[in-house]
Amino acid sequence: MSGKAQFHELVTTVAWFAPPRIGHTQYRGVRLKLLTPEELGSLGVTSSKEQPDINQAHRGTVIHRRWTGEKAAAVADGDNLELFVQREADQIGETISYAVVTTLSMPGVNEVYVQVRAKLAIKPKVPVPA
Repeated sequence: MSGKAQFHELVTTVAWFAPPRIGHTQYRGVRLKLLTPEELGSLGVTSSKEQPDINQAHRGTVIHRRWTGEKAAAVADGDNLELFVQREADQIGETISYAVVTTLSMPGVNEVYVQVRAKLAIKPKVPVPA
């Protein structure tokens, strides 16, 4: 992917269940934000124009952000991209569960999946029959 000047994109989705605040005008008890990664410049991507404004994206309980570009990415082996999910101040105080899914894609380049899988070394949990 590094050094190839062709279309590529980074897509991230964050989803969570917000406990309700009964009787309040802001009924969602927890609000999360997906902060824009600082390292986007090295990937040669910017915020896609075909998506809602970032302020609108942070009003619900699902955030979907897409960054696209056609400039050559400057990615070296061992580079990483940090994504930060920030919880806004609230009065709920309880722990919430959330999920983050990220896809980095470039048409015609499939080895990125093999490389990421090897780096993460995530092994799926297999239920043991009783």
